[in-house]
Amino acid sequence: MNEFLLKLLFNIIISVIIIRFIYYKSTKNSDYVFTYFIIGQIVFLLCYLLKSIELQLGFALGLFAIFGIIRYRTSTIQIKDMTYLFSIIGLSIINSLTDSSYYKELIISNLVIIGLIWGLEAIFTYKKLESTLITITNIEDLNLKNEIELKNHISQKLDIDIQKVTIKRIDFFNDSAEILVYYLTS
Repeated sequence: MNEFLLKLLFNIIISVIIIRFIYYKSTKNSDYVFTYFIIGQIVFLLCYLLKSIELQLGFALGLFAIFGIIRYRTSTIQIKDMTYLFSIIGLSIINSLTDSSYYKELIISNLVIIGLIWGLEAIFTYKKLESTLITITNIEDLNLKNEIELKNHISQKLDIDIQKVTIKRIDFFNDSAEILVYYLTS
């Protein structure tokens, strides 16, 4: 009983770290938080309570197959969200089926996965410089030669942080200009 409660508590802590402190912090999407947490704990309980079955690896792979089929039978889910789901399922299976004599390996493997997820999130969630071509009308009111003034005007209109502007084309006949705008996205 003590082993069960210890493993369950460990799985809950690992799930909370991944779901709340990595997934939710980076995506601000609470749609799947409940789902990930509950699926993780259900998979843990299923595996732990049925681990007396000798087909442990087949059982684990069968669970992955079931959730893979469910993925294609439900509404579209982003690849990143699906990766988090499989991470939670995989760690729950590992946490429930690992023999009690391998606690060090269990802790290290969980920390490695958490570190990988956190590290990849940190690397790929930096802001990126993107660009888009916009058309501005009524250009007689703007000083197109003053880049700072033009950046401030476009930043106000679009409510984004403009990093750079490049005038691509000026049409005095239609009183418009095409401007390539560079801005940061997350």
